[in-house]
Amino acid sequence: MIFTNQHRLFVAMATTVILGIGLASCGAGRRGVATVAKANDATVLEYPVVDFYRPGSTLDIRRIVLTDSSTTIHFSAKYRPKNWIFIDTASYIMAKDGEKLRMTGHSGCLTPGKKYFMPENGRDSFALVFPPLPAGTESIDFIESEAKGGFKLFGIDLTGRKSVRQFQKLPDELKTFPDRDTPLPDPQFTAGKTTVVFHYPEGSDRYVKSVNLIVNRLLQRRLEMEHEIDSLTHTATFTFDICGPSRAFTFTTKADIFLLLTPGETVNVYVNPFSDAVKVRNAHFPDHKLQTAPKVHADGYYAAFNNYANNEGLRKPPSMDVWNSDLADYKASDEEYVRKVKEKYRRLMSDIESKDIPLSVKEYYEYQIKNETVMAFGNADRIRKWNYRIVHNAKDGNVPFKSSALPPALLSEIDSLFDMTDPRLLEGGNAEYLVYGVNDSNADWKAVLGDRGKLLYDLKDADLIYIPRIKAGNIKDEELREFIEEELREFTSHCHPFAAAILESMDSELAEARKADIYKSGFKDTPEGSGDELFDKIIAPYKGKIVLVDFWNTWCGPCAMAMNSIEPYKSGELSSDEIVWLYIANTTSPYVEYQKRIKEIKGVHYRLSQEQWNSIAHKKFKIYGIPAYVLVHKDGTYEFREDFLFHDTLVSTLKSLL
Repeated sequence: MIFTNQHRLFVAMATTVILGIGLASCGAGRRGVATVAKANDATVLEYPVVDFYRPGSTLDIRRIVLTDSSTTIHFSAKYRPKNWIFIDTASYIMAKDGEKLRMTGHSGCLTPGKKYFMPENGRDSFALVFPPLPAGTESIDFIESEAKGGFKLFGIDLTGRKSVRQFQKLPDELKTFPDRDTPLPDPQFTAGKTTVVFHYPEGSDRYVKSVNLIVNRLLQRRLEMEHEIDSLTHTATFTFDICGPSRAFTFTTKADIFLLLTPGETVNVYVNPFSDAVKVRNAHFPDHKLQTAPKVHADGYYAAFNNYANNEGLRKPPSMDVWNSDLADYKASDEEYVRKVKEKYRRLMSDIESKDIPLSVKEYYEYQIKNETVMAFGNADRIRKWNYRIVHNAKDGNVPFKSSALPPALLSEIDSLFDMTDPRLLEGGNAEYLVYGVNDSNADWKAVLGDRGKLLYDLKDADLIYIPRIKAGNIKDEELREFIEEELREFTSHCHPFAAAILESMDSELAEARKADIYKSGFKDTPEGSGDELFDKIIAPYKGKIVLVDFWNTWCGPCAMAMNSIEPYKSGELSSDEIVWLYIANTTSPYVEYQKRIKEIKGVHYRLSQEQWNSIAHKKFKIYGIPAYVLVHKDGTYEFREDFLFHDTLVSTLKSLL
């Protein structure tokens, strides 16, 4: 297991970075692919192929020595210098018969059961000894710990195999990818149900049990779903509503899957989970790489893009990085700022054009850069203010200067770069930047775009009509429908057909969600008031108890990871009637997704309006990033605990108060 001296919870739970690894002072040997040799009645396997690594690439196997009396596995380790790793004394190996062969000895730099601090170079090696294997064993698993963070290496080959496993039952029509020069197809501006079927090879259920799918839709309507993989069909099927081009992600394995989707289609995605192991092995031993294997074979409207993006593209997508200090210098004048944006845009587009990548991926990159450029122009004032706060650590949000939106004369310079009203931009990354860069800013885009921007204006207006319906502070108020019905009819009579389709889809989804009783999930109506008054009203019912107040939102990835990590403690070490788990979100969490999520989070839930959130989070506690935690003591006093981002501190503090 891996631990750090100082590690924020949401960082600890983030995707593990694949690191290269070399041999340390305690071990030596020739790098290479798997080889098998006999020496002094021992079978020696050099660099055996491993099917699956979990949770990451800190450990790899350099050598396995098999004798009639023992099985010795020589590990190489690479991790952050001066941080520690840990090998459980209960570590074992297991063959196909299921018998657990417990560790009997060790050698090298690490002692099981004790913290081992990595040296300055972050590299070292050690060996673990286990009982002999049954005759004829062709593969084993290494299990350091049954815990979620324990090292697990599955499918360690003992036959000398030199290649990664392939997907055996692949339809013939998917064995060949589309031409690399296939462009992105024209976006479909409709609404409809889309189905995605993930197919996994037989035997992979040892490594992958379920699929988590996140779908980013326009107007901040994020979906998050999880389905177990069917043990008979080896598939996981998702059906959901989308409007126009949408982007979906899976976090099933270390190497995630990215998909572009269009409404009304069924997409089959054949996933080879073993391909991730190739990347780990090649990072460890670059001198003798294994041949890479395609991770994804997909059909559907965006087949060309989805296949190339997952198998050879989107590793490090270029970005304007609009909030970066290099671009967003708060000291820059309007003219200087525009010049920097234009220079960076041209530099990135030239770089993309020079890349040897499939055309569909290249177009996706280009559309993303254009979307980000719209954000850079439309939010110049906010970006420069943000940069000042970052540079000066101004957590109170105040800046000592006035920054205004770019005037129309400078805004119009974007026309020299590209046509920002091109609907194909909605296929690119950060498509929401295009919509909100035009509408959610102080810039007078209508003076520049005129009628050309109708689709963008209508998309934002659709969201404004929808907000009071789906984002109301008191979500049981059915009078909201009557309040906006006439406005809704008037808008759909003249808006862009795509905006009308989105509204219809959102309304249908909301109606379905309202059939469920959210109050069974711990939801509470928000009291009236703001600031100190409102917060005191929220915590008042729980005086005499310890209250952990968690500020979060559905779109916050670190929030979800932190919650998932804490959840087991509620029924374990911190199971107590003396602790109240209280969660505060705001109306940027769409109601439908919010309703689904809180069913999985044990506790008391409040959903504040944006004004209420600002008065408590920003003004009262100076919270400008989430997750964030406030600890309420039994006597009713409370304090903002920034150190609770450290998982151990949060848990130990709550334990001490019981």
